[in-house]
Amino acid sequence: MDYEVGAKTDWDNHRMTLNGSVFYIDWKGIQQLVALPCGFQFRANAGAAVSKGFDLDLHFSPVNGLDLTVGVGYQRARITQTSTASPQKVGDRVYQVPDWTGTASATYTIPVSSTSNVVATVGYSYTGNSTSANVTPAEPRIRPSYSLLDARVAYVFGAQEVAVVGKNLTDVEANLADNRSLAAETWAAHASW
Repeated sequence: MDYEVGAKTDWDNHRMTLNGSVFYIDWKGIQQLVALPCGFQFRANAGAAVSKGFDLDLHFSPVNGLDLTVGVGYQRARITQTSTASPQKVGDRVYQVPDWTGTASATYTIPVSSTSNVVATVGYSYTGNSTSANVTPAEPRIRPSYSLLDARVAYVFGAQEVAVVGKNLTDVEANLADNRSLAAETWAAHASW
């Protein structure tokens, strides 16, 4: 069962928009990855969870050609009912869901001619820490928070563009997903005669 209330607003003749919502999700039969000590893993019904939070984003154009955007989100997702198939306990975090996220960007457009522009964008994103599913359930690993900085400069002419793009400019080594490497050798009879 999901509940959400939000608003989208427009101010100063479209120069500013402010959007936001609050939500409550009662999540029955949640599926979570369960890691076994032998290295294998399976998906299991982890019981139930509740996710509640909010999101807010602001877009603002203080002067012609400059667009600023900032956003923040909070989501508290916790197990509320256990299952015999899952090692998670009531109050544990839902795997791989960060509590906090945030974004910010600035885009500046410089007209070159009546049909072409130079568009420069710098973007920042933040992802809070989360609990990994691919570890021993009794000792869950906390994947650390991380921030990414990207930039893009494009020459736009008509419906075409040429762009230079820089991703992860600060060379952050984010843990986007844990990988449990697993190898198993099966027995086979090899005749050498």
